[in-house]
This record gives sequence, C-alpha cells and structure tokens, in this order.
Amino acid sequence: MAASLASGIVRGGGAFGNDGQVAAHLVGVARWLRDLYETVIFARRAAGSKHPSVLPSVPLGGDTPVQKGPPMPRTITDSEGATNLAKVIASDLSLYNEAAIEQGLRSGQPLANLDDQLLEARQLFLHRVAARLDPIPTLIARVTEVLVEWARARGLPTEGLAPALHQGLSRSSGAAALVVVAGDRDLVGSTVHLRDGVQLVGRTPEADLRLDAESVAPEHARLFVDGDVVEVENVRGSSGTLVDGESVRRTTVEVGSKIQVGEVILQLVRVAR
Repeated sequence: MAASLASGIVRGGGAFGNDGQVAAHLVGVARWLRDLYETVIFARRAAGSKHPSVLPSVPLGGDTPVQKGPPMPRTITDSEGATNLAKVIASDLSLYNEAAIEQGLRSGQPLANLDDQLLEARQLFLHRVAARLDPIPTLIARVTEVLVEWARARGLPTEGLAPALHQGLSRSSGAAALVVVAGDRDLVGSTVHLRDGVQLVGRTPEADLRLDAESVAPEHARLFVDGDVVEVENVRGSSGTLVDGESVRRTTVEVGSKIQVGEVILQLVRVAR
C-alpha cells in the first residue's frame, strides 16, 4: 500500500514544473487521504473496531499544516457529500487495484476478478448515504466518471468499463417494506417501502420513517438497506430498539421479524414490485 501511494505521488509530482506546484499537489493528496481515512474508519467502526475518528493535522514542510476539518457525518444527507464520497471510493478502487484494472481493460474483460472490491464499495456507500438521495445511481455515475478519466489518462481502452461498473455496483432490490402491526392506533396498518441506503426512524419531521408517537424518540433508530439485507441500529431511543423482543444495538433483520421502537412494532415483509 505504501509503495503504491509513494509511486503515485512521484508520478503526480513529476508533472509539475516547480517546488511550489509540487507542494500544492501534495497538500491536495494529503486532504484526499484524510477523506479516505474517514471512510475507512467508518467501515471499521461498522465492523466493531475502535479507531480514532480523524487524522491529526499533517505537516507538509515548514509550519504549514493541512487542517483536519470536521469529521465526516455519520449519515450523508446532501447530494454534494454523496458525490464526494463516491469519488473517494472510486479513487480508492483505482489506487489499490491499479494492476488488476489495467490488465482487465487491456484484455477486454473490464474489472475481472474485482467483484469483492465492488461489493465492498457498494456496501460502504449504502451505509453512509441517505436512501432519499437514491444512492446507487449516484455511486455508479461518479465511479464510472472517475475510472473512465483514470483509464484515458493512461492510454487504456475504456470499452465495456461503464457496463461492468453498472453490473458490479448494482443489485436487484428485494422490495422490502415495514408494516406497523401494533402500537399507536393511527399508525397500525401503515406500510413503508424501503429504499437502498440509510433511513432514520423517529418522531422528528426530518425522519425518513416518521412515527408520530410519544413513545418514539425524535431520532430513535437507523435502518441500513442493501437489496435483500436490512439492518437496524438503535440511535437515541431511551427505551432501546428491540428485534423479536430482544434489545439490540445493531443487528440484521430477517423477513417476518418485528422491530419495536417505543411502543410501535413494525414487521419486515416483502411486497410485490
């Protein structure tokens, strides 16, 4: 990893004509690495690891540091943030899979043997971006844009790259939905169709799945939806979040299981498309 990064900096720096331009380029690299680091940290936290939340300021000669800035938000709710994260993910893919991508493009089999990397990229993006932003089209468009530009800059063929990325980053939705089966009488029977991405459950008007019941906290829980896979995480529910009667911090929810937030109980079902 360090060797790939060093060679990338040398190649990039060599294109500049003076030390000031090289320094400016390295500052940009450091900022990009900070954003990438935040992305990796989130993935590790999701897996249960404990790491610091941000990089410290990075000195780049003299007394000029790159300021770390605020941590990336847990859930991205704006289009610009989603676009930036998608570009970071695309850069990560090209940086650490350079040889494999180049070989696949030259052989006419773009992204061959990179299924796992594309799946990880998809999962990371969907665990950060709000469902209302329709994250998968954003991810596909931005990753395609970055990798096509990357390939052209190296004189590599790009035929078939866009379809390969679309196939690798897409996955048919399982048409998941939540039905309110108990709790507030005004809510019972309501059905909410789930979209890929992160969805906030709570009483606040900003919630994606709003449950206007006193027993539900303003920001009670989060749902992480990725096709057939649905996870729930307790956020600020003082009464906790229960799945089939068991209190959970975060867990995968199976079809037929019941999620309880406050006194409201929702059941995960599959519905016709």
